[in-house]
Amino acid sequence: MPAQALPTKQLYLHDGGLRTQRTKITSIKPLSSLPEADRVLFKGAQEGDNVVATAETIFYPQGGGQPSDSGTLTSADSNDAVFEVSVVRTAPGAGDVLHCGHFIPSSDTGTSTFSDAQEVDQSIDGAKRDLHSRIHTAGHILGLAVAVLKLPDVDEGTRAMHFPDSAFVDFKGLIDSKHKDTIQAKIDELVAQKLAVNIQFWDWPEARQKCNISPDEMGLDEAELVRAVEVEGVGAYPCGGTHVERTDGVGKVNVRKISRSKGMTKISYSVS
Repeated sequence: MPAQALPTKQLYLHDGGLRTQRTKITSIKPLSSLPEADRVLFKGAQEGDNVVATAETIFYPQGGGQPSDSGTLTSADSNDAVFEVSVVRTAPGAGDVLHCGHFIPSSDTGTSTFSDAQEVDQSIDGAKRDLHSRIHTAGHILGLAVAVLKLPDVDEGTRAMHFPDSAFVDFKGLIDSKHKDTIQAKIDELVAQKLAVNIQFWDWPEARQKCNISPDEMGLDEAELVRAVEVEGVGAYPCGGTHVERTDGVGKVNVRKISRSKGMTKISYSVS
């Protein structure tokens, strides 16, 4: 019986600076052949798209409020196949990272494809990754700024979205709009301090002690170490996303709007 393939090794969890990586194909399938539970992950995919899994990946799959990377997979041998990756998701259960997209036809050879175990070079859109990392880190800074200010009757952030056109952090409790300038000033202060943004892997007791939100609330597996993103000297959150190395790397964080409803507060923000 052949050995069961291991889940994709997610290199971005340990090194968010990688922009290229050579790896091997572990599977390639037409999107239409996937189980329904997997196909629904790829809303907006085009007819004829394929889904490619690799032994390792530097591509971030959408999740945790952060959009996925895009880029290319290029054959490392002589057949010149180029696969344009448009959407990346994590398969339910198995843990494989699935790269969805299409092959780019060559004027010389037409459309080539990959074979199992073939080596390919991954390349992500670096500008898009950098923007997503800035926005995600800015969301953490926003949450930590509110925590540091200890506004009355406000709990930690409960949900966040870090998309370029719809970034926000939700909080339990009602934050009056009069605090907008105060929150903005605290964010500006944390950014200006150029604090280190560190990726940590803590056991559960340490994560419960050091994180502003307990890993229990995130639905994480207690058998595994907790990946946490720590703004040095301020606080940390359990997080699987990509981030900048220092707080000033986010650029300018703009608190756009504070809205309240049903005991919750949403603070919308952007970066520039």
